[in-house]
Order: sequence, then structure tokens, then C-alpha cells
Amino acid sequence: MLQRAVETRECVYCANLAVLYFPDDDMPVDLAYVRARRPIGDIERDLLSLFAANVAVSVGNIEKVRIQDALSTARKIQESMLPEIVSEVSADYGVDLCAHLIPAKK
Repeated sequence: MLQRAVETRECVYCANLAVLYFPDDDMPVDLAYVRARRPIGDIERDLLSLFAANVAVSVGNIEKVRIQDALSTARKIQESMLPEIVSEVSADYGVDLCAHLIPAKK
């Protein structure tokens, strides 16, 4: 059942067993093995599939927040390396200087 879930990239059900596939192209294959006390009906299958999809979206959102935090920290470090007042640098070195900072984006 596990292999079939990986190959088909979807949840697999058999009587009272289920392998939930968490669909997300940005994360490695994640599966959950579920054994119920009774056969899993159509409604339960739909709910379990929906649960797996929601978990995958949530994990993806957590990763996006982590990346945004890292980019924000990188931007702050980059900005701290720049002079606060460009005109003072221009006067000290006798050059006209201007800059435009574009933060990194994923």
C-alpha cells in the first residue's frame, strides 16, 4: 500500500487500512498509515483525503513563513551594512553616489 501511494501520489485505501499521501511538490514524500477499527467508508475516505491535503498546505505555508523570516533577516543585515546617509559618504570621498536597494525574493 505504501509503494502504491508513492507511485500514484494519492491516498490509498483497503478495508480498514489507509495510507494518506500528503501532496506537496516542495517537500519529500510524506505518508501516514492509518488502521481503523472498522472498514473505512466513502465519507471517511473523503475526509481523510481532505485532511491529508490540508496538512500538506499547512506544511507548505510553514515553510513559506520560514523562508520569509530568513529573507527578512538577510535584508536587515544587508541594510545595516549600508551607510545611513549617502550624502556624507559622497562628501567624504568627493564622489556623487546614489543607490537603490532591492531586497532578495524567492
